[in-house]
Amino acid sequence: IFSNILIVSTALIAISTISFKFAIAMAIWLTLFLIVTLFSVRKAISLSRDAARSYNRVIATIVDTLTNISSVRLFSRRRYERKLTEPFYETYERSANRRDWFLFYLYIFQSLLYITYQTICILMLMYGYQEGTVSAGDFAMLISINVSIMSELWELSKELRDLTQHYSYLKQAYEIIS
Repeated sequence: IFSNILIVSTALIAISTISFKFAIAMAIWLTLFLIVTLFSVRKAISLSRDAARSYNRVIATIVDTLTNISSVRLFSRRRYERKLTEPFYETYERSANRRDWFLFYLYIFQSLLYITYQTICILMLMYGYQEGTVSAGDFAMLISINVSIMSELWELSKELRDLTQHYSYLKQAYEIIS
């Protein structure tokens, strides 16, 4: 996280050399992006927790079936064991899909936020270029910095997504142990 803060701070300073308007636009975009991402973590944890619980039920049922494999084969209870597992699997599938769709919509929103910010920057750059206050080098620098920052933010979002999933599975494991 420290490296992300350092990269963003450096980018804001570099962008402010072009114009403070661009630095303010980036600060607003970053603030919105981070607020939405951080507030969505709570919902993602809840959805991941539901998926982890459902997954554990599926695994427990499969383990139970495997430990009873001799009686399953001996008494031809394959259909019974399958029917026993199916509701848990379907619940897990629904839970995982809810979590994944939530994250998908979050990524769409983040993408639209970035596209809007990038469009505003390009329009401001074109206006500044026409007025002679922005050079072609400023144009290239701002676009490359924006792409770099977005790459860092995508990585941060991915790490937060992974954290919510791992946290939920670890919490389930802890509850089973204790």
